[in-house]
Amino acid sequence: MKTHLGMVVGAVAVCGALAGVASAQVHEGDIVLSLVDGRITTGAGIGAAFEQRRVFATQLGVSFPHFNDSPGFDCLPATFPVGSRNGFRILDALRKWDGGDFDQIPVERMELRFGTTLTRITPETPGVVDGFTLSVGSNGTWHRHYGYTLLAPASEGVYLLSMSLFSNDATIAESEPFWIVFNDGATQAEADAAAAWALANLGGGSGGPTCDSIDFNNDGSLFDPTDIDAFLSVFSEGPCVPETATCNDIDFNNDGSVFDPMDIDAFLSVFSEGPCL
Repeated sequence: MKTHLGMVVGAVAVCGALAGVASAQVHEGDIVLSLVDGRITTGAGIGAAFEQRRVFATQLGVSFPHFNDSPGFDCLPATFPVGSRNGFRILDALRKWDGGDFDQIPVERMELRFGTTLTRITPETPGVVDGFTLSVGSNGTWHRHYGYTLLAPASEGVYLLSMSLFSNDATIAESEPFWIVFNDGATQAEADAAAAWALANLGGGSGGPTCDSIDFNNDGSLFDPTDIDAFLSVFSEGPCVPETATCNDIDFNNDGSVFDPMDIDAFLSVFSEGPCL
């Protein structure tokens, strides 16, 4: 079962599929690539539905222990120059969720593989590892899946991989850092909390609005539909849900405006793993 973040990425890709026939050429669940102001940009959705994102989530062990080859990378035709090559960089040591953040560097490392000969392994200490490049397709697409393997001792937990993508075409700038959250045997609640932390602390922009926690009724449960009920109830001047709970204030995006429809939009966006609005 994917984390909620992974399911949201897939859902956005499905929505993008409604935009036109060309959408069938972008695979559901992959990290969608686009060129924005000459820079490789990661996200979800295609065309007008493309939304920049820098945090993604998946689960290891779906087909083989401690392994997955998703998410892959995909894009629309003519995104990249034909004849060019794209590659990746590992930007940090593998990190492990400790219940509060990803500061911990575990003994585990992660291998990224393509085929039988191309491999890279995350560094033991903070540092950059240059990856290998793979060719762009004859129609300008770059649809590639690396194999991600958590190496021994491969203990249960949630892990964080930091990466960037680059092109050998000098006119295309390297992507900003992005992160993949891997759940390997941890509970869904742990995976959700780790993904939410990554979104709040790594994937958001600076200088924008700062939203409250989506645990609106403060019952300790994230991605809980009861929080939606509670928020809409309090916004409508009704009680907290359940009435024994203690709800936050309705200025969810902390812009100083109450009974503001933007707070509803912001809450639903963050609840769906999107940005604060």
